[in-house]
Amino acid sequence: MQIHRAAHARSFTVLPNGILQGRRLSYTARGLLADLLSRPDGWREDGRHMADTSTQGRGAVRRALKELTDAGWRTAGG
Repeated sequence: MQIHRAAHARSFTVLPNGILQGRRLSYTARGLLADLLSRPDGWREDGRHMADTSTQGRGAVRRALKELTDAGWRTAGG
């Protein structure tokens, strides 16, 4: 498989490969984490809004948020 890569001058997020390639989190949780890490400091997520704007649905987003909490990437209240 060949992946198209483009150089970015602005509006990009750098993530450690371990986050995206690790097996500790599901693909859904890894994608959600990448989205959350792309947000500015101080941004607060609303799980319900994220689920309503996602093709994954509320259950999948809720499970992914729990995975992120259990893995220490997110605090239970936020």
